[in-house]
Amino acid sequence: MKLSVIMPVYNEAGTIEDVLRRVQRVKLPGVSREIIVVENGSTDGTREILGRHANDKDTRVFFPKGPKGKGFKVRYGLTRATGDIILIQDADLEYDVKEYPELLAPILRGKADFVLGSRHMAAKSWKVRKLANAKHGHLLNLGDALLKRYFWLLTGAYLTDPNTMFKVFRRSCLRGVTLRSDDFDLDMELLIKLLRKGYAPIEVPVSYKGRGYDEGKKIRPLKDGMRAGWAILRYQFRD
Repeated sequence: MKLSVIMPVYNEAGTIEDVLRRVQRVKLPGVSREIIVVENGSTDGTREILGRHANDKDTRVFFPKGPKGKGFKVRYGLTRATGDIILIQDADLEYDVKEYPELLAPILRGKADFVLGSRHMAAKSWKVRKLANAKHGHLLNLGDALLKRYFWLLTGAYLTDPNTMFKVFRRSCLRGVTLRSDDFDLDMELLIKLLRKGYAPIEVPVSYKGRGYDEGKKIRPLKDGMRAGWAILRYQFRD
């Protein structure tokens, strides 16, 4: 089996080398890997750092022209993926790559085609973001909780963490699926379109260490929350 790790990157000069090194080194017995890094629009030196890693083993770095959003980069990476399994990995340190084996296990054992890494299952709480700025943490936790319940209402899929970054699935799940989103709303579009195809994900507990806006966090609670809500409504009822 071969794993394709798709890593969208934007202004992550402080973490990209560390994340890339961790993904390159994580032990995956019996599984080969390719790391597909997609960057555009960075202004903090990220592009120059990635240029030094363009020839790393099992790593391919792309600098496409187009929208700067995460969704565009993930979609671009998917067109370059050759693995049997796809895993989406952000270029920060909020999630632990050492948990790849647990995420891959249900697929490798033939128990699932689609896996989500649930932060809430591991934390046993809806308050997964514990930030130095408590106000920001409360706002993000509340927004996540409201969006999750909206997701439940419209889809009937009672997942503990539909907003998780860790989405892992067989590449074959995407046959006949057209993804359109250019920003964070791709997370919901991808999830809903795979659900509509009949792929019920298994959730696996994963650890999470949220970062604050002073550390480079980019999601905008109101704007991106509304965009995700619209994506749920749109893609639940139409393509």
